[in-house]
Parts: sequence; structure tokens; C-alpha cells
Amino acid sequence: MADTEAKQPTETIQDDENRLKYLDFVLVAAIYVIICFSILYEYAKKNSGPLKPRVQIVEGTVKTVIGPVYEKFHDILFELLKFIDCKVDDSINELDRHVPVNELRTYGVISFATAHIQLE
Repeated sequence: MADTEAKQPTETIQDDENRLKYLDFVLVAAIYVIICFSILYEYAKKNSGPLKPRVQIVEGTVKTVIGPVYEKFHDILFELLKFIDCKVDDSINELDRHVPVNELRTYGVISFATAHIQLE
């Protein structure tokens, strides 16, 4: 019982380290594209008809060649995304330091009001 309670804060900290603060939508979009491509590929493979043996041979070859490369570099893209997310966070913090939040809110209200007036 005490072991599970001691592990939870560590897991939460690790979750926060692997979580993107601003660019989470990019990761979600990439996963969505991969799922759509996978569904499309399975559909094409299932309906390949007389070419099915050739498709399976090519698929096996691609898995043999691409598999080791993927295993070596699959973490790099997420690390790059985390790096870019960190730079976005730094930029936003720098902007917040130079421009007070109240001025940004005021600018947003004024922009909304002028856009609303121009539409009428």
C-alpha cells in the first residue's frame, strides 16, 4: 500500500515531463494522420486482389529495412517537438515579461470591439 502511494508522485512528474504545453495538438494531429493512413493501407491491402502476394512481399521487405531505422530514430521527433514546445514557452514567458497581461486583455477587448463595429 505504501509502495503504490510513493510511486504516484514520481509517475505524475514523469507524465508532466513528457507532456507538451502548447504543441499538444501537433502530436494529436500526427497520431490522427497515422491512424487514417493505417486504415487506408489495410483497406487497399485487403482489396488488392491478385496482387496480394506481391504486396505482402513488399511489406515484409519494407519492415525489414525500415524497422531498425525506426527503432533508432523514433524518439527524435518527439524530442524535437518537446524542444520546439519549450522554445514557444520561453517566447511566451518573454512576451509576458515585456507586455503586462492587463494590456494584452485590453488590446483583445479593443480589437474585438473595433471588429464588431466595422462589421455593422
